[in-house]
Amino acid sequence: MQAFANYFRDVATFPIIPPEVGDPTEWLIETGTGCIGTPDDAIAYIERLIAGSGGFGVLCELAQNWADWEATKRHYELMARFVHPHFQKSRELLRGSYDFATSHHEDFTGKAGAAIQAEIDRHATRRSTEAKRSAAE
Repeated sequence: MQAFANYFRDVATFPIIPPEVGDPTEWLIETGTGCIGTPDDAIAYIERLIAGSGGFGVLCELAQNWADWEATKRHYELMARFVHPHFQKSRELLRGSYDFATSHHEDFTGKAGAAIQAEIDRHATRRSTEAKRSAAE
């Protein structure tokens, strides 16, 4: 992170992180200039950006290739699995289905139990009928 701060202070045309900042990572987090954390932190950060700006169509990430490749892939995976679906609303149908199933669990369990018992009873009746037929022959 210090290399990032140094680059924008010494090479680029504007310093993103002021030169007098001691810990660039803490400064980025504390000031809200950057988001470093969990998928929930990313969601909260993006929601704050949306609320403050009135909305936008695209969010671009700044990729510096500072982390090793495995950590970078893990970041992209977490973004794809948790952050993107939150804003794309792509899990809404799944969430609605889950909520419906949990709110009707008792009813579904009762109906499933009754159906199972009906089949057990039907099987027992058929076996009894077959046994009586065999005994009569």
